[in-house]
Amino acid sequence: MRRPLAAAVTAAVAALMVLGVDALPAQAVVTGVTTSGFEEPAIGTPVQEFGGGQYLEGWEVYPGTVDVVGQDYWQAADGAQSVDLNGSGPGGISQKFEVVPNEWYELRFSLAGNPEGGLAEKRLGVFVDGGYELYSFDTTGHSGSEMGYRTESLRWLADDADSEVIFRSFSQGPWGPVIDNVRFCVTSCEDQEVA
Repeated sequence: MRRPLAAAVTAAVAALMVLGVDALPAQAVVTGVTTSGFEEPAIGTPVQEFGGGQYLEGWEVYPGTVDVVGQDYWQAADGAQSVDLNGSGPGGISQKFEVVPNEWYELRFSLAGNPEGGLAEKRLGVFVDGGYELYSFDTTGHSGSEMGYRTESLRWLADDADSEVIFRSFSQGPWGPVIDNVRFCVTSCEDQEVA
């Protein structure tokens, strides 16, 4: 049932372009490599909590709360900030991306864990288009200056004109999985340069 809607949307966009309208409401578009290092908004403190309905570089915080953490507090995988998916408790972030149906996409991200407390194993769910993958990170032996980030990836076949990606913590308390350097690529992130 979604295919006719996608065709109608494509026809509507084409009609708008013929009429000279070339801008639609903002939505992230995956055209090559799309990245998010959580650098905006730049925080003025070592740690800043964000709650439901607030945005981080296009990512909506929902549910719960998350912490944006600066490099003065702990090491980021890329840039100066990372996101602990547990603010005062488990939280998550989501974003919709415009994609091409029946095209393969890859999501890559850097994963670590808040080394300051709670269980050593930090658990994360990544949901895309109704499917999901579970990830875990063991913080044993890691610290704020040696976070131990590792790269994780997930590939999916788009089934509609947009894909929603959700990162959600499954760890309790204020110490959760930490993500940074999120990349979306058409087909694969291998050998693709960041635009």
